[in-house]
Amino acid sequence: GDIIHNCRTTMMTQKQQQHLVSLVLVASLAARCWAEGETCELSGASFGPDSSFLVITRVQINGGADELQRHDQLAETTLSKMKESLPGLLHSTFDCNSESCVWSEGLSSDAAMAAKCADPAFVSYLSKAEVSGVEVYGSVGSETLELIAKTHGGVQVKHFKTRLGYNRLGRWPVSNRVVESSFGRKTPFILLARSKIKEGKVEEYLKSAQKADNGVQATEPRMLHHTLDADPECDRCFVWSEIYANDDGFLFHISNPPLLKHFEEFAEVGESFSVELYGTLDADTIAKAAELNLPTTYRPTKFGFSRIDSWDPAWKAIPSDQ
Repeated sequence: GDIIHNCRTTMMTQKQQQHLVSLVLVASLAARCWAEGETCELSGASFGPDSSFLVITRVQINGGADELQRHDQLAETTLSKMKESLPGLLHSTFDCNSESCVWSEGLSSDAAMAAKCADPAFVSYLSKAEVSGVEVYGSVGSETLELIAKTHGGVQVKHFKTRLGYNRLGRWPVSNRVVESSFGRKTPFILLARSKIKEGKVEEYLKSAQKADNGVQATEPRMLHHTLDADPECDRCFVWSEIYANDDGFLFHISNPPLLKHFEEFAEVGESFSVELYGTLDADTIAKAAELNLPTTYRPTKFGFSRIDSWDPAWKAIPSDQ
């Protein structure tokens, strides 16, 4: 904190200050990882203000094509500034289908969200855009939730708190590489899988989910974030919140024995299941997903960036069939 304060009171340029802040973040994360072990993966018991989480921000755009174009220009300008000023914003894409548009984001910690809420470019964007709702998937503090609601003009913030899972985004970034304009088969994306459980079957479901999560963690290096989050408005409803490194990670996941076993058990305890994909996938990947015969919503990326490819790159050495 003293380092960041001092850099702001010197003659450093804004870009130099931002670079120093990034280095401080990297050093902090590296120290935490060294203390926790080589893999630095967080289990469900460790989730809290220092762990990553997902945010879906729903945007209302009225007025037809002209208004959409105006919004997109504003959003892209805002995004280019946030990319430079917010190193803890790991993934931020604007994803749309014919029905709606959302911001799909991954943040490294509560502190990263606090920095985003105070970012001048983001605050300016919110003053000109119409946000209809915010969903937070992960274990964040009440102060962070209050800050999100206040910054977004008092809109409803729905918090899906983590019950179990892991993430691999607790490592430190090893490069400044940012994916910006070539989203596709080889780039990260977010998936939400919503389920509703039969009456009296929740505990049985959670036991099955824990076994599935353990299996995924042990066998899927490209599954970078994998948590089961509870719906605050329905005690029988849960959401798998996932970040994939690329399409290969997803294709391996949907044929992975621990997941297939979980699906078998879900048939006995589950009432409904649906999937939401936020990002641009290859046509072959979408075709494979369709073979699952699950209700699925796609929102391809219009623009955005992702730092996830520069975090935890160990999965790159893994063959595509793992």
